[in-house]
Order: sequence, then C-alpha cells, then structure tokens
Amino acid sequence: MNQRIYTIEEIAEILKVHRTYVASLIAEDKLSALKIGRFYRIKQEYLEELIGGKLVALLSLDDVAETLKIHRTYVARLIKQKKLKAVRIGKFYRIREDEFNAFLKESEV
Repeated sequence: MNQRIYTIEEIAEILKVHRTYVASLIAEDKLSALKIGRFYRIKQEYLEELIGGKLVALLSLDDVAETLKIHRTYVARLIKQKKLKAVRIGKFYRIREDEFNAFLKESEV
C-alpha cells in the first residue's frame, strides 16, 4: 500500500493556504476527497490532479520573490507573461519547484 493519504491540514501546509480554503476546494469539487465519518482525507493522486503533476515542493509568489530579491508583483507579471510557469489553485498561484529551477536555467546568460 504505497498510496499516501493526507489530512486537510497537511494539504494546507503543502499548498501554503489556510485549512478552511482547502475545505472550500473540496466543497466546490475542485479537489476530490474521501469522507471517512466526519473527516476528509485526500489521496496523493487527488492532490497531484489539482496541481497538475507529480507532487513536488510548491513555492508561493513570496517565496520566489524572496529568492530572486524582487517584488511579488513582478513575479506575478512573469507568470502572466508566461515566462514563469505556475499552477493556479483557486485564487492563488503556486510555482512548482522544478518549474522554478527550469526558469532559473533558462535565465542564465
């Protein structure tokens, strides 16, 4: 049994959002979940479906901005210009760590 199952709190930590936001994703059918009694559990495959690929570290706009020492609005601009790939989770953008590393590699001069 290799299938990892997460709690709402664990998903919130991975996505870097509040746990009530994860609950709203489940309620709006944007994130599939198992209901066991009164508890929700999320299979790893459901999370990977939400983020569009294998589970890797997700970075927030602030994480990327801090690393690059730029403002978070400039990071958002890079995403909108499709220079930096991001996953949109509800109203939040998250950057997959592998996509961020690819962006850094492409930016080398």
